[in-house]
Amino acid sequence: MSAASKRPDDRPATVFVVDDHTAMRSMIRSACEQTPGLEVVGEAADGAAALAQIRELKPDVVVLDLMLPGVSGLDIVRTLRNEGSTTRCLVLTARDDPESLFDAVRADAAGYLDKSTDIPVLVEAIEAVAAGDSIITEGQHEQAARQLGAFVRQSRDSSRAAAMLSGREVEILGLIKEALTTRQMATRLGLSARTVESHISSIYKKLKVRSRVQAVSKAEEL
Repeated sequence: MSAASKRPDDRPATVFVVDDHTAMRSMIRSACEQTPGLEVVGEAADGAAALAQIRELKPDVVVLDLMLPGVSGLDIVRTLRNEGSTTRCLVLTARDDPESLFDAVRADAAGYLDKSTDIPVLVEAIEAVAAGDSIITEGQHEQAARQLGAFVRQSRDSSRAAAMLSGREVEILGLIKEALTTRQMATRLGLSARTVESHISSIYKKLKVRSRVQAVSKAEEL
């Protein structure tokens, strides 16, 4: 019997799969269906649909890519964390850059795997995450820490950068720190998503950063 099947109520661990490639979703579904103790309860090809179904189904584990149409995989992880969801997220991505890893660790993902990972290893990871374990390795934590250190060093001139931000940009920077999605920011502020994206682009340019996590790192020094 797999570790994932050892639930408090003897039920199988439920899994939700999010990827915009049908073949990838099918492969993960098939692997889970052949594993005692795992049950795939749904799948989605885009972030918005995934988030809605995850909220409804409350799976034990979500296996998701970072790059998704609409709401990104990281936004899903952050949103579930901020909502206090018990669903745990396992990132399965083709991105191997330090910044993406740092984003995932910071968002509280339970694991980070490359899409080239062998199926047996992926299944073991899903079981481990369902059982409450983290599969972020020590090496990945160290890599994320080095990335954070680089961002902190880059933020030494953040006070001068902050003086260049408009009042609305400071407000949006605060919402970025809350890990809100662009759509959530637009709703909160009564703006269009396009207007919010324009402000975020301006913040990136003024702070000399390329992502939300870099903007947050600088904001923490303000």
